[in-house]
Amino acid sequence: MAKRFDKKGSLFKPVNNSLIIPFKNIAHAGFPSPADDYLEQDIDLKKLLIPHPAATYLFRVKGHSMETFGVHDDDILVVDASVKTKNGDIVLGALDGEFLVKQMVRRDGHIVLVSGGDYPPILIKDMQQFEVFGRPMWLLRKL
Repeated sequence: MAKRFDKKGSLFKPVNNSLIIPFKNIAHAGFPSPADDYLEQDIDLKKLLIPHPAATYLFRVKGHSMETFGVHDDDILVVDASVKTKNGDIVLGALDGEFLVKQMVRRDGHIVLVSGGDYPPILIKDMQQFEVFGRPMWLLRKL
């Protein structure tokens, strides 16, 4: 049975609380920089990750079809439902009531949902219902 969703419904709780974390220093992944003396201020994760709190939702990824795009099983997507999407964007959508994360491509007047690797693309047919819910803006993953 298809799941129904409503951006304003009880299924979703917008993220609204602030979380300020001290910014300690710069960690180099290459050669040290002469700008080492510059230290950033504390980071408010809400301001960084969630510029539109009333339209921001968290989704946990299940599956491996988007690993080519850097999205892995058990990652958490920070999805902004207020951001306009364009051709080629990674989107969080609902196909026949089921949430999925895919690259959305428009070809010859049709929407194609692209995964990576050996996963075949999904051509949205006229009888199917597809709605873009939002665009993943950040990805959270435990190292």
